[in-house]
Amino acid sequence: EERSTQPKKVSYSGARQEINRDEIILATSNGRQMWEWASCIQWLGTTPEEDNIPRFSFPCTTNNHNEHYEDAEVLQTVLLKMFTYKNLPKEPTTVMYSSIYFRYNETNDDFGKNSIEAFQLFIYSVLVGTCIHVNEKCFELITSTALYDIPSLKQNSGSNTPLSMLCEGDYHSSRNFMVRALWSLGHPELEEYYASGYQAFSILLAKPSFLTGAGNVLGQPVHPDDQKLCRYLRDKGDGRTDNKELSGQMIEASLKESTDFVARHRCRVTAVIIPKSVIPWGRTTLTKLDLSVNGIIELPEELYDFNSLTHLDLSYNCLFGLSHKLGNLTKLTDFNIEYNLIEELPYTIEKLDQITEFKCSYNPIAKPPSAVWSRGIAEVRSYFRDMQESGMEVNVDLRVLVLGLSEAGKTSLINGLINPDAAALTRVGDRTVGIEKRTWAMERDESEQSVNMLTYDFAGQEEYYITHHLFLGSKALYIVAFDLSTYEPKTLDKQIMLWWDSIQNRVCDVKSNDSKTPKVILVGTHADMVDDAQSRADDIHTSLTERFQSHAKDLNDRLKVLEDELKKLDPRREIESLEEAKGMNKKLIDGAAEAAEKQAKEEYAMLPASIKAKILSIESGINKIHHEQQCTIALPTAIQAVSSKDLRNFRALKEQILFSLTEIGPSGKYFPHLDAHVPNSWLQVRTFVRQQSTRKDCECMKLPKYFKLLSDELGISMDVGHRATKFCHDLGDVLFFEKEDLVFLQPSFLIDMFKYVIRHDHKESTYWTERMMLTHNVSEERFKMGKDLLLKKGELYQWLLEILWSRLYDNVAGSSITNNFIQLLEAFDIGTSIEREGEKIISIPEFQPKNLTIKWPRWKEDDHYEIQRWISIDQKLPYGLLKRIQVRILKKLFKRNGAKVLNLAQNEMYTMDENLTELYIMSGKRTEECPGFGTSEGIRMYIRGIDKLYVMSLLSKVYSCIENTLRDYPGLVFDHFVVHATQSQSLFMKLEEVQAILAAGESKISMPTQTLNDPNKVEIQQNKHHACHPGSFITKSGEVILNINDFLCSPP
Repeated sequence: EERSTQPKKVSYSGARQEINRDEIILATSNGRQMWEWASCIQWLGTTPEEDNIPRFSFPCTTNNHNEHYEDAEVLQTVLLKMFTYKNLPKEPTTVMYSSIYFRYNETNDDFGKNSIEAFQLFIYSVLVGTCIHVNEKCFELITSTALYDIPSLKQNSGSNTPLSMLCEGDYHSSRNFMVRALWSLGHPELEEYYASGYQAFSILLAKPSFLTGAGNVLGQPVHPDDQKLCRYLRDKGDGRTDNKELSGQMIEASLKESTDFVARHRCRVTAVIIPKSVIPWGRTTLTKLDLSVNGIIELPEELYDFNSLTHLDLSYNCLFGLSHKLGNLTKLTDFNIEYNLIEELPYTIEKLDQITEFKCSYNPIAKPPSAVWSRGIAEVRSYFRDMQESGMEVNVDLRVLVLGLSEAGKTSLINGLINPDAAALTRVGDRTVGIEKRTWAMERDESEQSVNMLTYDFAGQEEYYITHHLFLGSKALYIVAFDLSTYEPKTLDKQIMLWWDSIQNRVCDVKSNDSKTPKVILVGTHADMVDDAQSRADDIHTSLTERFQSHAKDLNDRLKVLEDELKKLDPRREIESLEEAKGMNKKLIDGAAEAAEKQAKEEYAMLPASIKAKILSIESGINKIHHEQQCTIALPTAIQAVSSKDLRNFRALKEQILFSLTEIGPSGKYFPHLDAHVPNSWLQVRTFVRQQSTRKDCECMKLPKYFKLLSDELGISMDVGHRATKFCHDLGDVLFFEKEDLVFLQPSFLIDMFKYVIRHDHKESTYWTERMMLTHNVSEERFKMGKDLLLKKGELYQWLLEILWSRLYDNVAGSSITNNFIQLLEAFDIGTSIEREGEKIISIPEFQPKNLTIKWPRWKEDDHYEIQRWISIDQKLPYGLLKRIQVRILKKLFKRNGAKVLNLAQNEMYTMDENLTELYIMSGKRTEECPGFGTSEGIRMYIRGIDKLYVMSLLSKVYSCIENTLRDYPGLVFDHFVVHATQSQSLFMKLEEVQAILAAGESKISMPTQTLNDPNKVEIQQNKHHACHPGSFITKSGEVILNINDFLCSPP
């Protein structure tokens, strides 16, 4: 039927023709005939332009694919072009991953070449590529041509086949159809046929955390469709040979009446089939069972009757769950289910009270929440006991932390989210002081409860940054707001990256059992003050994308350099390729691989200690880069430009927030605790806490009083109350500090406590009143003196602190809780007590001058010993890092004994103790002589004194304070260097290298010398000078030999 009589321009791969558009129906006996007919009609005898045929790279993983595989129209165009070949293959092709691909790839021949081999390779490549993307339309398109011989796939089971790639792709509703379609097209049974040549297909499909080589998010809940598909593949032969072999081994062990049984760790067993003859042995004799490192997806019911088991290892499998019959195994003492896909622990695990070793990490367990099971089996048992006693409810609370510079529009943004029907502007001058908490409800689908968004509004003034970390946590949604009307490219770091880095440094954690990175949303405010505000927000998003991509490329480039260098030094690296080959062709080179492994280990053992130390250093560098890659927060897909004046784009922002609630990030689900089941008693405590927090004198309590209140009012024991309070602490309802013996039922009270110490407007808001004379006997003159000392030197008299806190707590001066409050200032590195002329003073680094007025002397006395350290990262130091280190050093070293000289600043500190030993620490950008990349920053430490042993002892104590502080930044990895200073230069060597050489039994190290372009320039940049310590060394060409004991100290 003719649809149009007007000529219409159409273009296919560059061919542009004037045609009358006619549509016809083709009736053919098979797909191949249809495409041959279509090629004749489509091209009307004209061959497309070769230059516009896209090149198809060979697909091998979800990380390495070609964009054209995702586009059905591109595939159709190329296929039609292929049918113009005169030498079209007469039979379906069987070409696979072979030298044909490499030959074409190496010569850069296009897949569009008019040759049988190129065409065969193209067909196979497209078939595999469409399977990677689980693209049903493209899959049907290519398979309907009957150009590929599906039954021949078993001939090359060691390569990446259509089935293995189909399993490797992320979940898609079409996957089940496509897998079954392969069998309808004659796909061979899977017996003795393995994914990538060495593992069960169920592992690729289920994607446990131990899967390697895939680009997917691993260790996540397996969709029910994929669980059924795993069983379908098992029925089609996946692991069948190995399953039978396992059954035979169990029969053999039962005949020998063995008490221990260990299955082969080959990633191939998919089902545990227990023969009937084995069951009596399993029930009475077997005590240790190890089925680890396989592809088992579920356990047979008979295994739960093996009630003599004391050790059960099911780690590194694909288990989707455990039966409630697990409670039968009451003799278990060691239970390992790490690296599986278990979403819920059975409630009967509460009965297994003999377990002392329990491992369940790297599972997507939602019940109990990770905050429970990560604390061990005792907490898990208690969770289920609490649930049995009080029932269970669903948690629908989520913390939302809103950060940004002062006057960025954070408070107005929250107003707009809470009340979208009214203008949400905040009055000029009405600024947040400290942190304020508000709650609003995020509606979801009718089938789901609304989410209670517990929103924290953080003040943006610099003085408050050091207190923000108290409330940052992994179980929160972060919103970073910035003012579009004041944004310039040069303010990107200050307006956005300052907050982004702060979150990344403090919250990201590679050891997390949930997502290793938090969810962060960026919002541009004041859109009404900017022309085309959304375009500006999009431009900012583009700039951030380019910045992140550039950083990722830099990390990959550095990683490649390190890996190449490691291959040259470490003979053991050669075994890795052999191990991989061993998995794919085990029977062929099993013996050769083992012999090579033995030889490589012997060669490594013969290496000099210095080379081993260098290998260790390179491995550390590789691990550091991997750590940084895992701790990189994913950039949101868009930045919304909103206006609190006309409420522009608030609907889009709410949709973005709503989507994030169930979003899966690069390493897992962001909020697994949301909608998690928790004992009803825990929620009772939470409700009670919220009620009590509004009452006078209940904002903060000592723990004995608090637990007694729970017992009297709710009838809840101290144990249950303890667990419930931890749960409330994780969600932000309370702040629970066991060490300080305090619980804050109203977190804002702690915020206020810090706010009255750390606030940006002390100069205007803190003033003397006559009441202070009556209540604290403080005159106006004395008050002014104390206030000036605080604001100029960061020294706070305790009597002034009591005056500041009197607004919070009645009779604070006579209350024993004051000392608890001061302990909290110390616990959170805000300040610490010191003695000044017989008076107790709280040192507050936030109000200290930026730098000292004295200079660290260039030369030391001849009879003095000096030791130096350089600690750096490849970016800016976290805000306030040295301030926190200062508090810890003063608290640990000088709180009791004091210091003879104490000069403190935000970026420097100097002390001299009673033994005349000096300590000087400074922070800032690296100088030319210091190791690092680009804009690296770090901490330079000097200790100088007469007694070498005392200097080393002080180094040990100071370094302990520094390392403990650095551990509070799990998103960062710091480099530590020992420093040898001479009159002309400073030599650096990684601390771990020196430690490795010492561990190898060596007593000396060789440090390479270096030449600065301008040594004087370094001194000017740093404005500090290096000194030369005594210690025999022999100068060689390009290096110096030093005694290790001049650098290292014993642990404190």
